[in-house]
Amino acid sequence: MENVSNLSLEKQLYSIFCETVTKYELLSGVEKVVFLFSGGKDATLGLFFLNKYIKEKKLPVSLEALMVAYPKHVYYLEDGTEADCFVETKRFWEEQQVNVKVFDSEECDFKDDEKGACKICKNARKAIVDGYLNSYIESGNTAIVTGYTLYDALAYMDEICLVSNFDFNNISLDDVPTLNRVKNCLHKMKAKEKLPNGLTIIRPLIAMKENMIMDAVINLNIPYISRGCKAATNKHKREYFKVLNIAAPIDNATYEGLLDFLVKINIDLPETFEDVELGNYFTDC
Repeated sequence: MENVSNLSLEKQLYSIFCETVTKYELLSGVEKVVFLFSGGKDATLGLFFLNKYIKEKKLPVSLEALMVAYPKHVYYLEDGTEADCFVETKRFWEEQQVNVKVFDSEECDFKDDEKGACKICKNARKAIVDGYLNSYIESGNTAIVTGYTLYDALAYMDEICLVSNFDFNNISLDDVPTLNRVKNCLHKMKAKEKLPNGLTIIRPLIAMKENMIMDAVINLNIPYISRGCKAATNKHKREYFKVLNIAAPIDNATYEGLLDFLVKINIDLPETFEDVELGNYFTDC
């Protein structure tokens, strides 16, 4: 294999992506992939790499993407017409022969000063995602793929540190919401797991910083949904990312390192979703 350090940024990231898929057998036993696609830069690069990988390896895996155009102001202008980036994104994936199914939510766009914007958005998206994926419940060879990266997992580690100091015993058993939130974060650190309903969820946890992803998308000339969400400044994960972005040693982070660290502090990844009180199994997608 060619020395990765001699490759362009996008080729370096794709090489790491391929190694991750192969090492963890992420597509083993999978016949159909439903990629949860927001159109953002992370999901865009993930979908591009996955489509490229399937085609290059000539895998018997069908690929489609599920896109929920919410919150509305990210995808549409005030007059209700589609934003240019939305139009260009859909056109690009059509040219790539990737079937992107776009759904609009019946939920009204949240107000500019809405404090619960993220919860409204999550519920709006979840309602559509759940309804769509439920049609695949009987298909045991279908996998849901998210746009998560290793940096998402590391951000959740920040959250766990803050609420539990890496010790579940520090969380009162009476505080069920917080306990379930922490355990749900641990589920998001699994690269691949079988859900109780028979579907498989895959998270390509690759070490990609935000600026690396952005540069790669720009270098590859791939359109993406570039209109920011007006609630983004209130997202906790954005603050966690800021911490990660200024921690130079984080450049050496690996998925194996994350798992080893969890072992050292005596925290096991959940084996099933039975310990997390969720209305369904797609909440963390």
